[in-house]
Amino acid sequence: MFVRDTAKINQVSFGIEKGKRSVWEPGLNTDIFYRRNITTDITWETKFKMFINYLQLKGNLDMNWENLLIMPLTDHINMRMLVHFIYDENVLFPVYDANDIKIDEKPKLQLREFITIGFTYKINRQITRSRRKD
Repeated sequence: MFVRDTAKINQVSFGIEKGKRSVWEPGLNTDIFYRRNITTDITWETKFKMFINYLQLKGNLDMNWENLLIMPLTDHINMRMLVHFIYDENVLFPVYDANDIKIDEKPKLQLREFITIGFTYKINRQITRSRRKD
C-alpha cells in the first residue's frame, strides 16, 4: 500500500507507520469474476476477492464478495439487485453479554444489499423500420 500525499491523508489510518509513505505485505491475493446469462434477459455477475497476509498469524484474512443480478422490466427500465459480503479480521465489532456489558471484540461478516431501478435509452439506435417509396 502506498500513500502519495501524507499532508491530506493520515497514513496511520491505513496501517502505514508515521513518517513512512508505504507498507509492504506479502501474501496470497485472489480475484475471481464470473458472469452468466440465466436467461436471454437476466444476467448474474459475481466478483470474489480475497487476501491472506503471510506476515500476520492472526487477523490476516480479507474477503470481499459481490453478487449482482440484472434484469429488464421494460424496454427502457431495468432493475439491479446487489448483495455484498465483506469479512475483514482487522475490523472488530464489540461483543456484549446479557447485561449489555462489553466483554470482547471479534470480526463479523458484514452484509450490504440494495435494489436499484434505472432508465436507459440508446441514442445511436439503428433504424429497423423502413418505408416503401413509390
